[in-house]
Amino acid sequence: MPKQTFFNLPEDKQRLIEEVAVDEFAGRGYAAASISQIVSRAGIAKGSFYQYFEDKHDLFMHLVNRVTEEKHAYFKDCRPPDPGIDFFANLRWMFEAGFAYAAAQSRLNQAVSRVLFGEGLFMGEMFKEARQASAQMFVEMLQQAAERGDIDANVDPTVAAFAVETLLNSLGLFILNQQAVSQEVLQQGRIDWLTSEQARQIVDNMLFVLEHGLRKKTDG
Repeated sequence: MPKQTFFNLPEDKQRLIEEVAVDEFAGRGYAAASISQIVSRAGIAKGSFYQYFEDKHDLFMHLVNRVTEEKHAYFKDCRPPDPGIDFFANLRWMFEAGFAYAAAQSRLNQAVSRVLFGEGLFMGEMFKEARQASAQMFVEMLQQAAERGDIDANVDPTVAAFAVETLLNSLGLFILNQQAVSQEVLQQGRIDWLTSEQARQIVDNMLFVLEHGLRKKTDG
């Protein structure tokens, strides 16, 4: 977390430092991001930076926390239109809500997501608790789905949750690769590739595989 000296700054100065950091992480990624470039563009001394943050990791985690706050605010009142829908309809609704969020998300959110998933940081130790919480959510969804008869009760919910979550985490990258999106488009922060008709068809196909499996059905 930032030091108190950062929060003592005028709000417009805090926002300027954050905006410059967002541009740096979005344009260069986490590993190549330069504190020297950030302080130069923000108009602060390098010594001042270390009065505000411990290091680059501390700054990035501050941006991650800002994104978490944005996401919670966006989804606070977001609920399926019908609480009684089955597991697969609920999963489709989650995708739709995700698409809407992607279309509305800020430059901050785009930059942080690109670093976390593009550079694989989300799979590291620092986000272990977040991954565990997400996995538990899917386990509970699948257990409830089995109780309702939406899915085969013989399916291990822990294994099924792993399969569903792995697909979800990889889906954005798969859609990105299928559409051959350029680096320039990514750096501009555009997400039209994620909300395109082709992207929606990919989601439809993935949900079909999840619901119906791979084995060819035979009559009788």
